[in-house]
Amino acid sequence: MNGIPESQMSEFARDVTVPIGIENGTIRVIPLSQGLVTIIDMEDYEWLNQWKWHTEKGRHTYYAARTCGGRKVVRTLFKMHREILGLQHGDEREGDHKNRHGLDNRRLNLRIASRSLNRHNSLLYSNNVSGYRGVSWDSQNKKWQADLRINRKYIWLGRFASPYDAALAYDKAAIKYWGPNATLNFPKEEYLI
Repeated sequence: MNGIPESQMSEFARDVTVPIGIENGTIRVIPLSQGLVTIIDMEDYEWLNQWKWHTEKGRHTYYAARTCGGRKVVRTLFKMHREILGLQHGDEREGDHKNRHGLDNRRLNLRIASRSLNRHNSLLYSNNVSGYRGVSWDSQNKKWQADLRINRKYIWLGRFASPYDAALAYDKAAIKYWGPNATLNFPKEEYLI
């Protein structure tokens, strides 16, 4: 779409079919650069639409952003989701999109998060060989290992015969540390709770 490789577009950016500027129930859309749009709650439309927003590429998704300042002044980048959450420039807390789609800026999809929770809610890395969150292959011991990271510290969960068993251990630990905000390998497994 408009020069952006399909492989680099978030799933959400490809699937947006809401006409620009048209009300859709309780949401509105704001056009961005690169032919993309962001969706927001209707009550935020008037306030946010006073600025010109553009598309800002992140690691795994796109974000709605605006800049402030000119040529002679240091330009500052403001991301829409941080503005909606009331996070001032310089606030070290992070804004998190629960569904991982950076152009979905509805309040029900946003939360203030620690860096640890925000990283926990990210997509799997492309080099992940297990297919599970928090699980990797230990080539020295020829076993699958599970660990997670909390506030920049690794928590070792052990070695396992199968990636499935390691993923279960990860899910149990994720629930312990992040509770209902945990992003799980097996979200529908009732025995984990």
